[in-house]
Amino acid sequence: MNTTTAPALATALRRLQLTGLVYTVMFLGAVQVFVFAPSQLIGVFNAVSAQLLPSWPLARDAGPFWLSLAASMMYCISTLSWMLWRNPARWADMAVPLVVAKFASSACGFGFFVAGCLRPETGWATLPNLTIMLTDLPLGLWLAWAYAQVLRHRPADVALQDTR
Repeated sequence: MNTTTAPALATALRRLQLTGLVYTVMFLGAVQVFVFAPSQLIGVFNAVSAQLLPSWPLARDAGPFWLSLAASMMYCISTLSWMLWRNPARWADMAVPLVVAKFASSACGFGFFVAGCLRPETGWATLPNLTIMLTDLPLGLWLAWAYAQVLRHRPADVALQDTR
């Protein structure tokens, strides 16, 4: 590496690291709202819309909102998977967010299914909710195992240096 670019790279890495921290806090907070207060979130959107954009229709349901978020997640998962296929030596660590995504969707699908069994009035004890767990859990377990095999056999100096 050129010594004149080392300080600029360190600054860029630090900026990226801080961005990662801010995004982590923001997205972990957002997921709490998505999981525990989805109706209230749409209610807030509707209240703001009624005040600031009174001519716009209010959301009748959250379907398109969640579909948009789900689609972005699937594009992200597809991109990470493509990176693993394209260059597994370089992008092996991209398996980690994929495994997290598969385990999180499995837990949510199963959780909604069980909640629906305990409280039938929710209507959540459905085959689609159970299917999420039945498909994503094996996918996540397989990928976690495959990634562990790479870590087991990869020389320690192959990974990027930790900036902490």
